[in-house]
Amino acid sequence: VDALQKIASLGDIEFISKKSQFIREGQKDRRIAFVLEGLFRGYINHNGEENTLWFSREYDLLASYNGILLNAPSKVTYQALEDASIFVVEYDALKSLAQSDPEIAFTLIEMLEKLLIESLQRNERFMLMDAATRYQNLIQNKPNIIQRVPQKLLASYIGITPVSLSRLRARIHKKRGLD
Repeated sequence: VDALQKIASLGDIEFISKKSQFIREGQKDRRIAFVLEGLFRGYINHNGEENTLWFSREYDLLASYNGILLNAPSKVTYQALEDASIFVVEYDALKSLAQSDPEIAFTLIEMLEKLLIESLQRNERFMLMDAATRYQNLIQNKPNIIQRVPQKLLASYIGITPVSLSRLRARIHKKRGLD
């Protein structure tokens, strides 16, 4: 609890309105946020099309990897899909405190590991799974996301078109006898 109190003293709670952006592509941002309430998506613009990379919900972390690790502009935009509240702390302040406090250092390492694992798992899903398996994986690991996210964004996250997602969902429901 002591480490959490120290971290809490470094940050603030911010409220982000639905459709507002927490971090924008091209913005240099060195903050780490913990989602207290709400849902965010991280997306990139590629040839004028938004490609959803991930969803961050309650108890997840948000951060620009480029910002905190490379001190470079973000390639990803982080947008609230619902009204949200987040706890935000400056990475540099956290890192500075970690240099003199082993408990904070351990907590920071855990935070960075969590961000890295999410990124690695996303890459693995795209390299090793087809769209149907990625969708099934989403249902198993983040079931409430299906109800909270528009189909267009789910399709983008899985890497298919909304029409293909509709067909995929119909096939899955038919297989399960839910039709």
